[in-house]
Amino acid sequence: MNSVQESIKAWIIESYLHRTGYTLSESVLTLIWSTTVAIFAIGGAIGAFIASNVSRRYGRRGGLLRANLLGIIAAIFMCSLKFFIY
Repeated sequence: MNSVQESIKAWIIESYLHRTGYTLSESVLTLIWSTTVAIFAIGGAIGAFIASNVSRRYGRRGGLLRANLLGIIAAIFMCSLKFFIY
């Protein structure tokens, strides 16, 4: 296991405990971790298929600018969410 995996698993355990008041079993934690890794891989495959259409429509630079804009908007939502949940 690598250090990132340990950090994410610890975050999953802490979040589940905070939300439900129960601890996760090792099998449920493995299921959640496996699903997270699989979704990440599926997202990469979908992004690879979409990238050719985006670059054809907007060009390489326009496609990168739009992707960065989407990432910035997502980061703003993630940062502001901390203030509204607790």
